[in-house]
Formats: sequence, C-alpha cells, structure tokens
Amino acid sequence: MNKILYLWDLAGTLFPEKWNKELTHFDSYEEYIKLKGVDNATEPRKFEEGYEEVYKLGNYFNLQTAKGFKEVLSLTKNNEAFSTGLAECMDWRAEYLNPKVGFNIRSFFQKINSTFDYGETNVKTEAMLVDYLSKKVLEGYDTVVYTDDKFADGVFFKNAAETVKAKNPDFSYRFYHILNDEGGARPKDWYCEIGGLMYILKIEKV
Repeated sequence: MNKILYLWDLAGTLFPEKWNKELTHFDSYEEYIKLKGVDNATEPRKFEEGYEEVYKLGNYFNLQTAKGFKEVLSLTKNNEAFSTGLAECMDWRAEYLNPKVGFNIRSFFQKINSTFDYGETNVKTEAMLVDYLSKKVLEGYDTVVYTDDKFADGVFFKNAAETVKAKNPDFSYRFYHILNDEGGARPKDWYCEIGGLMYILKIEKV
C-alpha cells in the first residue's frame, strides 16, 4: 500500500496572512521588527522569534486559517510542515486561533520542521529538502505531496525529489502551487496550480 506524506508550507499556504498596516502603523513586519533593532540578514533567529508577539496578538497579521483547513488536513492525515520560521510558530498561532476556530490547529500535524533544524537560517534550500525527503523514504513513505504558495520553493522541492528518486526509483512526488484565488485546478507540466486547499481533496481523492 502506498504510504503518502503531505508536506505543507505555513504562511501564505495554510495561513493567509496579511500585515495590518492600519492597526500597526508600520508598512510591514520587516519594518516593525527592524525598528526594534533586529536585522533579518544578520539575526534570522531573533527575526523569527519576533513573530511570537504578533502571532499571539493575531490581528497584527489578520491571522486566520485557510478555507478548508480542517476538512483537508483531517483527510490527508499524514501531515508535516516545513517552515522558514521556528517550530514554535505553530503554537503561537494556535494561542490566538484555537479559540476562534474551535479546534486545535496543532493537532493535525505529526511534526513541524524548520530551516533552523539545519542551522541558523530562515531560508529554504534544496540540500535541506534532499536530507528531509531521504529521511522520509527511510521512514517508509513512498510519496510526498508538497503544497506551497511560493513557486521557487516548489522548484527546490522538485529538484530535491528528483535527487532522492534517482536513488529510490519507486519514490514519487507531487507539488501543488496554491494561488489563493479560488480559480480551480490548473495542471501544468510537472505540478498543479490550485486556487485553494479544497481542490487538493478533489485531485488526491482522499
């Protein structure tokens, strides 16, 4: 039986976050945290730690779950996240969101993986994904399905998956580029564009 892992990006994918300029009086989170003396280029961990305050407040980012969050992740079951933020970011979101949505957003995930598992960086790389996918193959997963709103990260994923597949011919992968435009499913050469999470259920037939 094919064992499938569903791998998710967080911000912009499962959580459509938009910085609230009217409330914060800052044009962006980057500007907000920089005025606190934190520079992402030199202090990526402190930059990501700064999200604790704004996620717990919630309305700084107009924080919400994507439409279909519970329905989709309840059915995909084997869910993990791979984030450029700290693993704790899910707990920070949960503190604000759980009372609003009426369920524990953290409970849908086996594990929250982070670029910080690979060093002091909040930038995804192909090498990280090769390592991650190789470990998942050893855990018995035959297929990894990745969803991200950033196409460049999807390219990293594809290249990493092809590297892993070269050593494990039975391994397979799929990538969904989520556009959050409710525009349906649009199959491309090696991936599929989707307007929202619910289209994954139709395609995956879980």
